[in-house]
Amino acid sequence: MKNWEGNSMVEWKKLGEICYISDYVSNGSFASLRENVQYKSEPDYAVLIRFADYSNGFDRTKFVYIDENAYNFLHKSSLEGGEIIMSNVGSCGLFFRCPVLDKKMSLAPNSILIRSEFIDYLNHWFGTYKGVEEIKKITSKSAMPKFNKTEFKKILIPIPPISEQQRIVGILDTFTASIDNLKEQIAQRRKQYEYYRDQLLDLEGKPGVEMKTVGEIALKISSGKNKTKNETGLYPVFGSTGIIAYTDDYVFDKPLILVARVGANAGFVHMSYGKYDITDNTLYVELSPNVNQKYILYLLVKENINKYAKGGGQPLITASILKDIIIPVPSLSEQQRIVAILDTFEASIQNLEAQLKEREKQYEYYRNKLLAFEKNI
Repeated sequence: MKNWEGNSMVEWKKLGEICYISDYVSNGSFASLRENVQYKSEPDYAVLIRFADYSNGFDRTKFVYIDENAYNFLHKSSLEGGEIIMSNVGSCGLFFRCPVLDKKMSLAPNSILIRSEFIDYLNHWFGTYKGVEEIKKITSKSAMPKFNKTEFKKILIPIPPISEQQRIVGILDTFTASIDNLKEQIAQRRKQYEYYRDQLLDLEGKPGVEMKTVGEIALKISSGKNKTKNETGLYPVFGSTGIIAYTDDYVFDKPLILVARVGANAGFVHMSYGKYDITDNTLYVELSPNVNQKYILYLLVKENINKYAKGGGQPLITASILKDIIIPVPSLSEQQRIVAILDTFEASIQNLEAQLKEREKQYEYYRNKLLAFEKNI
């Protein structure tokens, strides 16, 4: 694979020389807009994008929908689709390629808009090690990191001949298209899984199904006691959402259902395995051998236990709350049948996620290799 590193045909240009760069400016504060405009679930005119809403994907369900008056209230940089939008406050350097739009949209606060004839090339370059490094150089080290567009315009970008740009973009776009396809497959498979999970677990009132509390099918429901924050150790320490630390002494050596006890994740359900310990902010459920543990796990995930949390600022799920939750319990053979079906979906999703992870690694490798230009001395 050809690499143009050090090639004399590569020009180094400032971003300001090859890009139109704009930032967000409003005639009034964004906070004031939020307070005084009645948003509509189905906007009749415009949508204002917040950076957080598209940093991890162009999620239309999270947009701030506004009417024509609200749109005109803003002195905006209108989006056309195709440009790069980058955060310049907070998560500096995080960027997103704006897709083709079907509504009028304006640039988000705390972000900059980038248009260029080299936009396809830049869309890959900004994610390279060098691109990330250049953004870090101009970002303040304050409590709220930020950079301004004046400094951003001074960043030097390697510009190879257009034919080489097209070759590089073609290779990298093949990877990103494959990544997008895998993400779509995962999203569709998750929808299928959730549909069948909800159908299979909707058992209340059906023949042979008993309604029981979690306390009736559990041998024990208690809280972990570990408070370590060690980054190394022989055994993992499970917390609210997974492994959060390590220890040299284990307390448990069999799979258990875990439920986050306190905080924003209160009610999150997952599994522990191997030899391990459990933090004091996590409940564990040891079940009777008369029920299938994975079946109960699927049920509790579907139940969305967070809705039972007490407290506002610091939501809390107690052992008593968990014990009183009522669930359908069919025969053990039916539990096993349901688990077998749902496990098949889970395995399929995990396989696709593994493929996605590998494809993303490949893309990052070739992106950094193909765009590793050096300045000629």
